[in-house]
Amino acid sequence: MSEEKLYAIRNNVGKYLTIERTAPWWDSQVGTAARSTAVALAWAGKHGGHVVTFVEEPKKVVISKKDALRQDWLVARYGLYNPDAVSNILAKYKDEAWGMIDAYVNGYTVAKEKKYRVITPKSWWA
Repeated sequence: MSEEKLYAIRNNVGKYLTIERTAPWWDSQVGTAARSTAVALAWAGKHGGHVVTFVEEPKKVVISKKDALRQDWLVARYGLYNPDAVSNILAKYKDEAWGMIDAYVNGYTVAKEKKYRVITPKSWWA
């Protein structure tokens, strides 16, 4: 996944800002792209609208605490985006391989543990 992102300015109507030498204008097609957020925010502040990212980041995978420890081990051993790690995942975790690969490549969040409240008769809080 590339770390380079492109940003554009879009207004509430859905038109994009195009900037050329003569003057800026709003167009329904994709307008001028900026490589840094600072430039895009400056354009948005000057001409109105809000900043949108052309290349959106993939959604992070939700995994358990046990799998998060496995992912941390993989990153510590191989680093990020290493094909050797993917082959290791396929060899070790056959059943959960594709979920582990998605978590390794796109990032992950740890699932929160569910907590239950059990109400019993004649309990101290009732």
